[in-house]
Amino acid sequence: MMIHSIGQLKILQLNLDDAAKCDQDENQAFSDRIKHRKLVDCVNHHRHIREYTEDLNSIINPIMLFYFMICSVMLCCIGFQATLSDGFSFRLFFMSEYLVALMVQLFLFYWHGNETILENRNLSMALYNCGWYNECKGFKTSLMVMMEGFKLPVKFSVGRFYEMSLPTFLSILNASYSYYALLRQVQN
Repeated sequence: MMIHSIGQLKILQLNLDDAAKCDQDENQAFSDRIKHRKLVDCVNHHRHIREYTEDLNSIINPIMLFYFMICSVMLCCIGFQATLSDGFSFRLFFMSEYLVALMVQLFLFYWHGNETILENRNLSMALYNCGWYNECKGFKTSLMVMMEGFKLPVKFSVGRFYEMSLPTFLSILNASYSYYALLRQVQN
């Protein structure tokens, strides 16, 4: 479902790139109306993406907060148990496999969250690259208003505290290692 937001943001970027393009055969007033209609469609598309992302975020927000805390503790405990085992055993192998699977699963959530943030940042660049400098004053004014609207981030968050991004994923791994180091120190 997070991938859907990324795909829609990419489609919006393509539509923004196309917003200033119009057949040169048509008269100027008609061409300006078509371009303005394309911009209005892009604004509505962005609004729908924001609404979808906010709705999805309200659903997954508490779940991801719980998952954030559980994964931190599980990564710590599995790492601690793995260091307590003697030599190579199937138990160590299964714990290592579970640890990697847990990190990959967690990484996928945060990677998609990070991609959503990056694609949202690319919207302003797509507006800038649409050939606005050759357009009428009304088109340029509309673009400036759209750029201000695009400053509101489209992102997923963890319990309304952290945004789902790769730096947050790294902070989970750092927190897990800190808990692990504390357990090792207490055990010694």
